[in-house]
Amino acid sequence: MHFGSKQNNNPSYYAKTITMLEKVWLKKGSFMRRIYDDMPFPIDFNVYLFNITNPDEVASGELPKLQEVGPYRFREWKKRIDQSEDNAEDSLTYTLIDRFELIDSNGLTGQETIVMPHMIIMSTLVLIKKDREPMLPLVSKALETIFKDPNMIFMTATAMDIMFNGLLIKCDSEDFGAKAFCVALETEAKGLEMLGDRKFAFSLFGLMLTTCMVIDICRSLGPHYLRKSKVTGIPTGLYSVDFTIDKNNSEELCYCSDPPDECPEDGTMDLQPCLNAPIVATKPYFLGAPESYSSKMNLNPLPHKHDIIVHLDPVCFFTINFKQKI
Repeated sequence: MHFGSKQNNNPSYYAKTITMLEKVWLKKGSFMRRIYDDMPFPIDFNVYLFNITNPDEVASGELPKLQEVGPYRFREWKKRIDQSEDNAEDSLTYTLIDRFELIDSNGLTGQETIVMPHMIIMSTLVLIKKDREPMLPLVSKALETIFKDPNMIFMTATAMDIMFNGLLIKCDSEDFGAKAFCVALETEAKGLEMLGDRKFAFSLFGLMLTTCMVIDICRSLGPHYLRKSKVTGIPTGLYSVDFTIDKNNSEELCYCSDPPDECPEDGTMDLQPCLNAPIVATKPYFLGAPESYSSKMNLNPLPHKHDIIVHLDPVCFFTINFKQKI
């Protein structure tokens, strides 16, 4: 799976609360504040999903064979509500509403069947094995009770159900292990929609929405200069963003689990602090990550297609064009 954004059917809405601590001129009633509060134009938001074509072989230990499906093209509209300003801290807290509208996607409707790893189940098993391995048989039994599927490590559903509509999780079992898992799921898992009657809906963007934009991934990322460029004839500077942690920068060591030895590999980012799940992010096709990541999957990362790039005005450093991908 990879998705990216760039500066209308059944719109989907998502909200999140954010505290802003940046030196941005956003005086109430100003032109920039009005644009900031309710963006008058959409962002292009494209999603690619990787369909696993050999799930039975993967369950037996073989490497997955991947089929890229996409892009699913959306218009993303942003609006900030429930705003509260703290003059002492010079900060702004607000709830961000994202509205997505599916537009023409070269014949893709969102009803295509996709097979992907089940992120709830896989995350649970990885965490239990890492921290509480003796409990693994109990947790495995609880998952079998809840999901009732011999191939439960995968989720098979339509693209729109996986991305936005959600997959149903029923927590109505009276089994002790299943009830314990569901309590933990309700209190700790992020991105679940509570449906009532001990039922939940899980979707990728319920869980992953906070990672799809570079500024919202629990980490500040500074661009580095590549070369001079132009956008529609306007001279700009072309910059890229790298996930690699600079171990010589003490401010970045907080992104390591046990610095300086236990840090994410170059070109990768640990999202567990954001999502409370053992998920590692990279650029699409593992661009910038160790070669072993892409070579095992027969993927060919290309910087011109898969990099995060920003075109900045060379004088004022305004963003003229950007492409955020993960």
